[in-house]
Amino acid sequence: MEGFQANIQDTSNQNDSLDHSNIDNLAKLSANKSLITLYERGLRKTEVSLEKIQKEKAATLEKYEGLDKNELLVKKAIAKFSYFNPKLNTRQERTETFVLSKDGSEVLGRISNGKMLVRK
Repeated sequence: MEGFQANIQDTSNQNDSLDHSNIDNLAKLSANKSLITLYERGLRKTEVSLEKIQKEKAATLEKYEGLDKNELLVKKAIAKFSYFNPKLNTRQERTETFVLSKDGSEVLGRISNGKMLVRK
C-alpha cells in the first residue's frame, strides 16, 4: 500500500512542478493523471483485499481461542517402507512424513520439501 501511496504522491508532485501553460507538458500532465487514477484503483483493491484477509484471519484464529496451548491439534508420523520396483527389478526404500488428525485416525497430508501437501 505504501508503494501505491508513494507513487501517487510522486506523480502528483511531478504534475505540480510542470508548467500547465506550456502545451508541450499537456501530454505529460494527461499521462500522469491517468497514472494517478491507476494507482488509486490499485490502492483501493489492495485495501479491500487486506480487509478481507484480516477478517478471515480473525475468523480462523477464533476457533483456537480458549484452547489449552498444550493441546494436541495434529500428529506427525514418519513412515519408512520398502517396495519392489518391477521396472528396476530391485527393492527400494522410502521414508515419508505424514500429518495425522489428533486422534491419529485420518491422514490429513504429507510433508514434502518442508511444505504440507494436502490429501485430495
